[in-house]
Amino acid sequence: MKIISKKYRLELYSMLVDLLNDNIPLYDALNKIQNEGVGIYDKNFIKSIELIKDRMKSNSSLTDALTGLIPDKEVLMINVAENSGKISSGIAAIRKNIIDADEIKSKAISSMITPSVMLIVTMVVIAGYSVKVFPTFESVLPVSRWPGVTQALYNLGFSLYEGLWIKVIIFVAIFITILVFMSKNITGNFRDGFLDKLPPFNFVKHIAATEFLANMSMLLDSRVPFKEGLDIVDHKTTRWLSSHLQKMKANMQEGLDYKQALDTNLLDKKMLLTMAVYSELPNFSDVMQKLAIEANINLHKKIATLAGVMKNISLITLALSVIWIFGAIFSLVDKLSSSL
Repeated sequence: MKIISKKYRLELYSMLVDLLNDNIPLYDALNKIQNEGVGIYDKNFIKSIELIKDRMKSNSSLTDALTGLIPDKEVLMINVAENSGKISSGIAAIRKNIIDADEIKSKAISSMITPSVMLIVTMVVIAGYSVKVFPTFESVLPVSRWPGVTQALYNLGFSLYEGLWIKVIIFVAIFITILVFMSKNITGNFRDGFLDKLPPFNFVKHIAATEFLANMSMLLDSRVPFKEGLDIVDHKTTRWLSSHLQKMKANMQEGLDYKQALDTNLLDKKMLLTMAVYSELPNFSDVMQKLAIEANINLHKKIATLAGVMKNISLITLALSVIWIFGAIFSLVDKLSSSL
């Protein structure tokens, strides 16, 4: 069977949480979802529910029943929740983490839409003037005698018309691919001391810190020891994040306290201080959850700020392009007037 799509996993998790909170047994909850979902949900999803039920007939473990149908990390989290007897809250936490991650991704993408549209409009306007407007002046005055500002605009526009825009798109795609690869794999002092202070690496760091806090909060709430929690979070993660988690585990094995052990440049100083103060208290998992919520709120603010900056930059770029076009036209007209 294929992995259940994110859309239907969220549906499944939401319904399971509601039904379990109403004290409906797990198998009965699955049975209810299957029966009521016929004709509403996708056939493959209904088949997946049926497979989960069949697996639970021979093995009551939800973890085993979901293995292969949901991502491995979610299987691990459900296994932890199931073993602790807090399956409902565990599933709810998984669902929230997925929704939060999707929301961040959506906002990050939307923040780049306006600049992308503005860039395209700018290229179209420049190419349009070069192809439709400036050629009418060639018969009056050779291009070689045009003002430099006009020649530059004319040549750029024709280059865009003849395929430069394709090269621009390819360059942007390659650049983004390189950034994504670097954000997942580059480690060490150069990453910690320099790259992580710049976009998009600082956003990657903030997202990873938020997810780390949320996951550790759930694991601690399920009575998983902190060191074991680090192993679970480290499962199938990026090379960069894994390097931070490995440092944390090594520091804890040396007997360092939380503030020192977790100080790997992933979490900020305020987070580390809060964790050090509350680490010995019974509500430590709640503190971690609070930190995760605060980090998530701050991340959304940062993305909103970035979106505003990118929008302003794109508007300024478009405005400068329009000024360039009119300047090129006026310079050319002035040159033509002096040549007659």
